[in-house]
Amino acid sequence: MLRQRASARLATIGMLSLLAGCNGGDWAAPPAQPAVSPMAFDGIWSLGLAYANSSVNVATFREQSILRLPDSSNLVSYYDENGDVRLDVVDTFGQIRRSLWIEPRLDSQLIGDGHCVISLGRSRDGRIHVMYGAHATMPFFVSFDESVLQSISPERVQAMVWPRTVSYPQFYNVRDSLQLWFRADPESAVHRTTYDESARGFPLASDALLVPGDADRVYMNQLAVADGEVALSWVYRLFSSDDLVRNEGLFLARSEDAGVTWKGWNGASIRFPVAHGALPPVVPVPDSRQPLNQTASTFGSDGRLYVTYYAQDAQGIHQIQLVIFDAFGNLQQNAVVSDNTVPFDLSGRGTLVLPLSRPQIAVSERYVHILYRQNEELVIASRATDRLVDAWSYLRLDLGTLGVMEPTFARDTWAVERRLMIFVQEARQGALDTQAQGPPTPATVYVLHESN
Repeated sequence: MLRQRASARLATIGMLSLLAGCNGGDWAAPPAQPAVSPMAFDGIWSLGLAYANSSVNVATFREQSILRLPDSSNLVSYYDENGDVRLDVVDTFGQIRRSLWIEPRLDSQLIGDGHCVISLGRSRDGRIHVMYGAHATMPFFVSFDESVLQSISPERVQAMVWPRTVSYPQFYNVRDSLQLWFRADPESAVHRTTYDESARGFPLASDALLVPGDADRVYMNQLAVADGEVALSWVYRLFSSDDLVRNEGLFLARSEDAGVTWKGWNGASIRFPVAHGALPPVVPVPDSRQPLNQTASTFGSDGRLYVTYYAQDAQGIHQIQLVIFDAFGNLQQNAVVSDNTVPFDLSGRGTLVLPLSRPQIAVSERYVHILYRQNEELVIASRATDRLVDAWSYLRLDLGTLGVMEPTFARDTWAVERRLMIFVQEARQGALDTQAQGPPTPATVYVLHESN
């Protein structure tokens, strides 16, 4: 196992600190590439200074956080050093062509609680949609024509309150529609609504898909979407009288008609909403294994479904794990991905500072890549899709202090160009979702591609 270290963060990270307060978009030379990894560096983009006093940028709450635009540039979202929502239009060379700020700013207590999100979506009528806010609150929403990103002014855009109490809003392009998925509160249920072009917005009425039933809450993973095919996986949060987070999973439903009708993985029809106990898990992950809620899934070009989860292994140590189903719904593999050696419990009711972040997943015609933070390293674990028995190769980047950072990447860019554009920044978190004060840190994007 080769370890890639950016030699004391390579002087590259030092460059980022110096450049981030300037105009951004500076291109830093990447470290040398280890021979065993299929991933090769294109470069590192330095953007603006980003808010780091809490884990506002956890990846599973940011779908998408980097949006590919029709001209191949990318729109990157983050909270800036003041806590304002900032959108940077970044060209293919890493130069910032345009920056927008969205008002109003979240209340400082909300942005400090570690569950904030900025989600981006683009509908087929050429409009950009932005929703941001803290969990269990009414989020802010704004929609504007993408031509605004090309104009000189204004630099600030006004958002309005979206009058539903929700958590974790996420946009997904499913066939010809843009869908908004979220957890509806206080019932803690998973809902979906679809963009209305005539109204240029999302109806407040929504479809309830998953409800907790006799559980406390239900959490969806990031959807797997391939045109009109959708896979929805989820876990339940159980009631508990102690201080331990108790989840159980892994449950799965699949639609082949853009979410109109659904089936279980055994082929039986499902009528939503589904409550706890209505379906058996496809992979039993009981609460005794302490699974973490909200991971990720995706379809491969071969029709297989790749689902990540995060739970204790046979030795009682938390690991990131990957489940693969073939195109017919047969379980092909349940494999451990990470090599964590630090045991821990999911104790405490606030945001937890853990040795492992939640994973992200990207699959090409040749490889499956799992992205995560392990301790203070950004890790990309890779393996050939046609050699599932092979050992994982690991690209490890020592980026210094990352705190509770969780990486996220541009899914559209990966789908079109097979380039990984990974958003990285430090994120601190105090006990019980309190802020951990400190200076802002650079928002950066690592750009890689498959080399062989």
